[in-house]
Amino acid sequence: MPSSRGWKAIELIELSLCIPGLLGPLAGLDPAQIDLPAVPALSRLLSRADRGRGPRDAFEALAGLGGYPRGALPAARLRYLGETGGMGGPGELLCADPVHLRADQDRVLLFDADLNVTAGEARALCAAFNAFEADSSMRLECVTPEHWYLHLPDAAGITTTPLPYARGRDIDPLLPAGRDSSRWHALLNEWQMLLFQQPVNQQRQQSGRPMINGIWLWGEGELVDGQTEFRTLWADDPLVQGIGRHLSVNARPLPADPAHWLASVGPGQHWIHLTGLLQPLAYRDLEHWSQAVMELEAAWFQPLLAAVRSGRVQRVSLLPCNGAVFHYQGRHRFRFWRRDKRFSAYLQ
Repeated sequence: MPSSRGWKAIELIELSLCIPGLLGPLAGLDPAQIDLPAVPALSRLLSRADRGRGPRDAFEALAGLGGYPRGALPAARLRYLGETGGMGGPGELLCADPVHLRADQDRVLLFDADLNVTAGEARALCAAFNAFEADSSMRLECVTPEHWYLHLPDAAGITTTPLPYARGRDIDPLLPAGRDSSRWHALLNEWQMLLFQQPVNQQRQQSGRPMINGIWLWGEGELVDGQTEFRTLWADDPLVQGIGRHLSVNARPLPADPAHWLASVGPGQHWIHLTGLLQPLAYRDLEHWSQAVMELEAAWFQPLLAAVRSGRVQRVSLLPCNGAVFHYQGRHRFRFWRRDKRFSAYLQ
């Protein structure tokens, strides 16, 4: 009989799917009044999995992924690293993304969908901003047409709301808070007027396109040492790509064909980050949200259940970023006493 030293440990495949917005919130809507998709594979996974406590939102999930302090994900540094490979230089770095602000009675609502900012528009607006702030040591950089960054000489002294959680909402309670918040509120108003006056926006308005009349600051914080147990991160989000670079972990784009990928992926723990549900949910576009859930059912959940059933994948952990996590293993398929609940039973 061979000695224990002769055995080689078998490394299995474990997958964690982070899908913020999968189970809502539906903003006070009654699920019974919504035309919900039929998702039998997802319903089975949710019904027969072990349920535990999970991250409450996507940024808490990403902080846990990288071993960063809870509630202190340095999103601007990480996204910049993911997009440029650089750290952004000294001083503080903030995401300063272009948005459309729309007055609605006594509120101002934020929108960033369907802006379709061109590279030329982004360059022109950033140039106007930098000329306006030439004496302030602030600099606006457009890394991509819709991902801008504000370079500051010193700490801003504010806490902010991530852009994904400001979409479609009244901005007043979401504006920067902290010891210097009044100064930043005044600056944001100045910049809004500056952007409004630019020829780029006059042209957009004349052609019936939403104006780029604001920037949204978010993502403050400095990088600290982190660690992760995952071998590979799969995501199209540059923020996740930046986490991979910071932690020297392989970060790759999402697979185009999940079923084929499942048949060929190597062993170890893999993180899959899927963010396509956040935007339609934020704008209460439930038709497109339901369609996106059905696409996930066909592309991911059906092949995943088959891979677990065959033994190809040992465990699937589903993180809907609502305070829960669902762990599903092969033996769970024999939990016949747990009848599959309707998808609506899990929505918030």
